[in-house]
Amino acid sequence: DGHFMICAESGSTKVKALSFNAIAYVHLSDNPYNVMKEAYSAIRVHLNTFRLLEEKALPNIVDKFGWCTWDAFYLSVDPIGIYHGLDDFSKAGIEPRFVIIDDGWQSISLDGCDPKENAKNLILGGEQMSGRLNRLNEGDKFKKYESGLLLNPNSPPFNAKRIKDLLLKGNQHKLLRNQRDEALLSKSPDLAEIDSNIKKVKGEIDELFGGEQSNKVSKSECGSLNGMKAFTRDLRTKFKGLDDVYVWHALVGAWGGVRPETTHLKSKIVPCKLSPGLDGTMLDLAVVQIVKGAIALVHPDQATDFYDSMHSN
Repeated sequence: DGHFMICAESGSTKVKALSFNAIAYVHLSDNPYNVMKEAYSAIRVHLNTFRLLEEKALPNIVDKFGWCTWDAFYLSVDPIGIYHGLDDFSKAGIEPRFVIIDDGWQSISLDGCDPKENAKNLILGGEQMSGRLNRLNEGDKFKKYESGLLLNPNSPPFNAKRIKDLLLKGNQHKLLRNQRDEALLSKSPDLAEIDSNIKKVKGEIDELFGGEQSNKVSKSECGSLNGMKAFTRDLRTKFKGLDDVYVWHALVGAWGGVRPETTHLKSKIVPCKLSPGLDGTMLDLAVVQIVKGAIALVHPDQATDFYDSMHSN
């Protein structure tokens, strides 16, 4: 009838309203390449609550070359791989000014497993999304690192082929898990065979990780520091041009939050329900996994303590 309806969603059942001072802005332009810039310029005048990109100073990091570990290692990231990755850049004459240690460095556990033990031998994204923090510092493969380990002449070697094999096996394992989900839905008679193949591939993955595990616990001949602090110090000692080392983490700690009764923080597993708008417009693996496994949220009263604990180790 010549009308249109706007549906506004806060994303929370506890944040509700019946009226809004401003909810939408419609802008017309004869140039599709300029329409967004023109629209934001107009909104900037009306609201005066933000600045346009051209009004802001670029952060220093924009002028630095950096490296993120995700596409090289995914969840199998470890100190040996990071060190040799940076070393390869350096030998090629392109030394990163910063490195981002992406997902895979934290201490997480999976529901149904011993809450005190790290989830082991994870490779591809998706496997970790139901995991919850069980410590507020690094996972075992980084915690076991000893100062000077990679700086001495007898440092553990890096096996690039093993990483490639792990990623291939991880992808194979992921495809088999997807097949299993489909088989369960369709009540396929192939379920037993798929389960057998999953067990076989998982055993091969564990064997590949086992061969690398002996390197991770090698003893250093110098220094008393260990863990992420020792590792990042060694990186700065070796790579003089490295200004910053960043680590990834989710806003709620890990994808699945903080596991109850594993830290000094009070957390509670809260079921997740997508708003109709988000459910109808977005399909994302992380969202699917979090909705499936719920999320363990730290009590808001401990938000400051949570932040400080995550950034003090």
